[in-house]
Amino acid sequence: MDRVIGLELRQAKVACPLGSFVDTSVVHDTVSDQDIVTFFGDGTLSAFRGRGFDERRVVGTTGLCSPVAYGRSLTFAVEDGAILNEQTG
Repeated sequence: MDRVIGLELRQAKVACPLGSFVDTSVVHDTVSDQDIVTFFGDGTLSAFRGRGFDERRVVGTTGLCSPVAYGRSLTFAVEDGAILNEQTG
């Protein structure tokens, strides 16, 4: 079973499986005619597994946002482990 990111936007409900981030840390998508970008960071430990710090599993973390700033659409990519937008660096 894969973990998912859930989003409800303008009456649309979508789920993005974390398995989508196997090859990339950034996924661009459109939901209800709204552009979105989802970021994934590896290495975050789950708070819900095991009894001690060493028993927790690595699950990662995510964030979602609009890729539009001041009316300008941005395209994000990963370069040397850093997330950058291709328009301004």
